[in-house]
Amino acid sequence: MPDIEVVFDTMPVPEQPAEQEKGAMVPPVMPASNGDRSETETTSSILASVKEQRTSQCSHITETLKHAVFSQIPA
Repeated sequence: MPDIEVVFDTMPVPEQPAEQEKGAMVPPVMPASNGDRSETETTSSILASVKEQRTSQCSHITETLKHAVFSQIPA
């Protein structure tokens, strides 16, 4: 049986600040809720977008694996 090589593209890891820079960074401040639903709607929108992207990536990986496996099966 032939060997199958599967290669996954990965996202690059952002550079981390040096230890001396970490102390100089100011943490972000969350705005106080003013009673409207804009924060919740924004969060929901971001989560929906992330879910859609992950679903798309999983579908792509699945199709790539299917192609890799089925291309190894003799006709």
